[in-house]
Amino acid sequence: MTNEQLLEDLKQFVSVTVSQATANLATKDEIAELATKKEMDKRFNDIDEQLNEVQNALGRELRDHEKRMRRLEAKAA
Repeated sequence: MTNEQLLEDLKQFVSVTVSQATANLATKDEIAELATKKEMDKRFNDIDEQLNEVQNALGRELRDHEKRMRRLEAKAA
């Protein structure tokens, strides 16, 4: 085997090895998609927290309203 053949074999070996090693790495598009998903998850979590705050406030208002209604009904009776 000549040096040129050995060099070509080595190049092919390195190429295949690098190709196999990098086959499972994420692409730039996949990384960008993951970043977008994380950003969306954060936004959904923020919205969920805000909705919980609104629901809690409405629940408090409704309980206060129910108390007032009972008082008015008791006075009227």
